[in-house]
Amino acid sequence: MEFLYNTGFGPRISIENTDTVGSQSYIVAMECGGIMEDPDIHYEKYQLIRAESAKEAVEKYNKLNNCNYYYGKVIEWPQNLLWL
Repeated sequence: MEFLYNTGFGPRISIENTDTVGSQSYIVAMECGGIMEDPDIHYEKYQLIRAESAKEAVEKYNKLNNCNYYYGKVIEWPQNLLWL
């Protein structure tokens, strides 16, 4: 299931729900850019990850997405969710 997240300062973004387990929910996205060919930092593949800590959420995200060059980063805890 996907839902829209209202960032409060720009367009809503689509976030993929995952089957992870944990007491907290985190929005995690892949942090891309920061290299000569793509100097601007931007985020892709937003996912809702449930975990016990932000560190664990990033570890789960990286494992789920087989990250080996760009890695996940916790964007924030979801507060304004609009389910599709």
